[in-house]
Amino acid sequence: MKTDLRHSLYALLDDPDQVVARSVMAEILRQGPEMLSALEEIATRESDHAVKEEVAHRLEEIYYEMVINSMNEAIHLEDGEQFQLLDFAVLLTKLLYRGENWRELVNAFVGKSAEMVMELSSGMTAMESCGVFNHIFFHRFGFNALPSDDLSPEYQMPATILNRGEGGKHLLMLLYFMFAQDCSLPVYPVEYRNTLIPAWIEEDKVLFCINVFNKGEMFFLPEEELVRREYGFVPYAYLKALHSLFLKEGDSLRVALLERILPNYQTLANS
Repeated sequence: MKTDLRHSLYALLDDPDQVVARSVMAEILRQGPEMLSALEEIATRESDHAVKEEVAHRLEEIYYEMVINSMNEAIHLEDGEQFQLLDFAVLLTKLLYRGENWRELVNAFVGKSAEMVMELSSGMTAMESCGVFNHIFFHRFGFNALPSDDLSPEYQMPATILNRGEGGKHLLMLLYFMFAQDCSLPVYPVEYRNTLIPAWIEEDKVLFCINVFNKGEMFFLPEEELVRREYGFVPYAYLKALHSLFLKEGDSLRVALLERILPNYQTLANS
């Protein structure tokens, strides 16, 4: 039955009728990634070049729609549920660089995070734990922000900084929070005069702030001047920076894709 459905959907993929096209897209979206992969596999055996080209175009549209739906669904959290930054990074990689091996991103991240967890002890003070975390993050792994904002797009993607150790400042901030969250450290975003800063917060008290652009330097700010945020606040600044970059590059496809998710992530940031 499933095989029949696959071939029936494939046969309708190049139908010029927009009502049919929308119905086919809706069904493939309902069936999920497995159906999309099966249709892409069938398309590799297509002998008619014109059909193959049209089908590839339709499947690409469906792929993007599927990832955008996943990204927009990810912001709907249950009470007490945290926004997952690693999941966000994976979905964004899928959205902007289809075909890139996002599993390598996950494996690199998980391996490094496990190394951090092994060296973090429950008997440490907050400053000791943060010091160990910062030493591994900035010195052993060598993560740092490149001085210029005028960077090529690849230097703004999570896989790049994980592999090369350097990237844009918004990307470094995202990565710092990703590792802190995965290591279950009480490091949360706060705003100080409209500037995003990681803060170590225990028992509802800000113990200190962290400067990710100076090797994790710990410093103090008046708590009454800090606006506390959730993890969902972090991606929005990063997405805005990416949007500006792709706009400058004239990359209309990626600009359009980001504009499909930016409003929802702005809502998440302001919630």
